[in-house]
Amino acid sequence: MVDKYGFVHINVLDALKKEVATDSESGKQIKSCMEAGKHVPTPLVLDCLEAAMTGQEAKVFLIEGYPKSTDNVKCWDQRFKTRYTVMYCFYFHCARATLEKRLLARGEASGRADDSKALIKTRLDTYEKETRPVVELYTKTNQIIHINSERAVDSVFKQICSYVDNLVQGIEVRLPEVVFFSGGLGSGKATALKQVQEKYPFATIDCSTVLRTAAEQNEDVKKCIEAGELVSSDMVVKLLGDEMDKVENQCYVITGFPKSLDNWTAWNRQMQNTCHVKSFFHFECS
Repeated sequence: MVDKYGFVHINVLDALKKEVATDSESGKQIKSCMEAGKHVPTPLVLDCLEAAMTGQEAKVFLIEGYPKSTDNVKCWDQRFKTRYTVMYCFYFHCARATLEKRLLARGEASGRADDSKALIKTRLDTYEKETRPVVELYTKTNQIIHINSERAVDSVFKQICSYVDNLVQGIEVRLPEVVFFSGGLGSGKATALKQVQEKYPFATIDCSTVLRTAAEQNEDVKKCIEAGELVSSDMVVKLLGDEMDKVENQCYVITGFPKSLDNWTAWNRQMQNTCHVKSFFHFECS
């Protein structure tokens, strides 16, 4: 985004580390919080951010890692509301298991002390408690943009760019549309899907085929299928999202999904702001 739009990027963690390196009293306090997996007090964070922004010639600051609590938001407004306008808060979300896996891998590669297994749990627990309300706060003001960060990197960046293009250039955000074909065994979904493929240039995805393909490499999916059980909704939605990433289209027809309310909840949680559900066709027969 820095390369494409010329935004000035400020990483909160880098700003805090810079203060820690000075060995000041503030730096020592920041270091203590970071080592314990706790949030740094908001006034200290804002001091570091202000130092990072001062003297920068920027039309747009892209601040990474802030806010992490409603107190962060309140204190930001008190200090900066007359100087800066908050346009959007991009919220990157993915399953907790994915977050843990990524952080452990990062810790092994970087040697970061706060990426140990014990501290990761503490940090994620703190996040759940303090950061979730920030999402609710910005949702009320229509400033939140949900980004499904479990998808491929290119797909995530493309989604972000669609909103930034709207912000910077006024280009309308047009999300891909999704049509669901659902129904019982033998209800005619596959036949209808084939006819749609022949008549329209839509991308078509069969959920059962996606799961069978995934079972060849994923042992958990394989066990569920062999036991006649439903694969977890989060996993199914992730696999469908991955499949959508493989074929760029403005309309996707997905058959065999959703099969439960939990499926639908998981879809909305992961795929909101990435596509628009246009229609739901339910096939019935006696």
